[in-house]
Amino acid sequence: MGRPKSRAVRKVALIKAQMRAAHDWIEIAIGNVSASGLMAKCARPPAPGTTVEIRRRRAIIVGIVVWATPTRFGVASSEPIDVDELTASSGLEAQQADTGQSRKRLWHWRQSR
Repeated sequence: MGRPKSRAVRKVALIKAQMRAAHDWIEIAIGNVSASGLMAKCARPPAPGTTVEIRRRRAIIVGIVVWATPTRFGVASSEPIDVDELTASSGLEAQQADTGQSRKRLWHWRQSR
């Protein structure tokens, strides 16, 4: 048995974005992101194998859904993701510094301050 593949380093995120699957645009919340993909939440995730386009400000990510649950899904990006550009102005770093919250607490994206 070989050594398991190492996963790309992921950055926890709380980012609202828009996603197009087929012809419809919907709002999503990106939960974590790496240079090769991301995990997001929405009410009805697209099925694995679906090509999606995700936009947030100037960042555009095109990729394929590789897994999905009833509320979450993972996207493998066709091009490397500029994680710093995508997370810029998200307030994630400021929120962590100001409140001292742990990553686990930050992940709960529906909780309001």
